[in-house]
Amino acid sequence: MIQSELITIGAHTINHPALGNLSRGSQKNEISWGKTQLEDLFQERITTFSYPHGHLNEHTESLVKEAGFSVAFTTEENSFHEHSNVYTLPRIWIHNWGPDQFLSNLLKWI
Repeated sequence: MIQSELITIGAHTINHPALGNLSRGSQKNEISWGKTQLEDLFQERITTFSYPHGHLNEHTESLVKEAGFSVAFTTEENSFHEHSNVYTLPRIWIHNWGPDQFLSNLLKWI
């Protein structure tokens, strides 16, 4: 999967905590250690992050930037545009839809 041009492997912390409830130091460890583990495993740079539970606080976004991520996703289901903050991008939840329903829902978001 790491070789695919259609799939991106992203980080998500080590223990899947609600980051916004942790101290700055604990958040930094969760974020950076998760990234390091994946990079060591795949021998590839990991630049995509998702906030576990979509939970963050005033420190989290800057820690994700410091760790070297270029984008990060929340759990907010919403559309995004060229002026969206690349460190709080929404996710689009995909369900077990048929092709027509998938296309219909996809067109709502783009």
